[in-house]
Amino acid sequence: MLRVPRPGTKRSFALEPPFVDRRTMRAGAPVIGVSMLVAALVCAAQLHPFVAAWHGWVVDLAVALAGAFGLASAVRSAAAPTVHERCAAIASLGGAMLAAAFVYADIVGGAPIRVPAAPGQDYAPEHYARVGVSYSDVGESDGVRVWPSAAIIRDGDRTFSLSQGDVVRAGPFVFTAVRWPIAHITASDTHGRPVTTTQPNNVAFLSPYLTFPQVDTDSRPIDFFSVPPLHRDIGVKYFDGLPSRGITVPFLVLQIREANGAELFDGVAVSGREVSSSGVRLRFALGTYPAVVSAGAAPIWICALGIALVIGGFAGYAFSLPKKVKRPEP
Repeated sequence: MLRVPRPGTKRSFALEPPFVDRRTMRAGAPVIGVSMLVAALVCAAQLHPFVAAWHGWVVDLAVALAGAFGLASAVRSAAAPTVHERCAAIASLGGAMLAAAFVYADIVGGAPIRVPAAPGQDYAPEHYARVGVSYSDVGESDGVRVWPSAAIIRDGDRTFSLSQGDVVRAGPFVFTAVRWPIAHITASDTHGRPVTTTQPNNVAFLSPYLTFPQVDTDSRPIDFFSVPPLHRDIGVKYFDGLPSRGITVPFLVLQIREANGAELFDGVAVSGREVSSSGVRLRFALGTYPAVVSAGAAPIWICALGIALVIGGFAGYAFSLPKKVKRPEP
């Protein structure tokens, strides 16, 4: 028997809740799905915060739109008459919280980047002075140069030691350290008188330390400095050795040029040995230090709270859905 609804009657959705009520855009399965996707992204970013794929304006925009959708659904369904809608609103709120924390951390902390600092220097992010990185200066013991083995991370009144391979979280930042080459420069003229060196491409313009902020096409660290009093520019490439040729000690390949001019010298320098050529005398002390890498990462407690809301809301939604009632056959 065909049942025809009476004119003016409305179909009831009480026993068959839609994913999203088209009239009110209340929370349902789609917004829970979006919140779970955001939670999965946040978990991946927390486990591997130094992967560049989790950072950038495209990711931030997508996560922000997902968070706005979740927040709007949560607000509209907070006082819903049905339990499953209120549970979906809880999951939506958790997704919105995760999205806000993720986007804020990426805007403030940014993509993975090497901290531009050398031994004896301090660094603080431009928009978050509460967090900072400090390097102890290079010391000497029995005439031997002692390079720093750890950096200090400051988070307000708290400090943490960061050594190679460690991961330290501070505010919306996460830090790690890798062993990286460093060289101390001593320059003089042909009469042995000390002269000033500068690093035009480095944040620390007058630092005597080369920190090799770039790598060449063969993945070997490179750096550059100038000797203005002698009108010389020097490019260096770091090698940790060439075992295939029996060389097991680190060394530098040098290229000395006139300031903005022709090439004058190509050669090799090892730690502690003086190189004298083209009117300049150079001595390098080679070592390693913990180069710090920073990236944006939301605080773990916010992520844990947001994920708990998403999971709890999803569980409540799944268990509170009304069961469909089978209609008796005519």
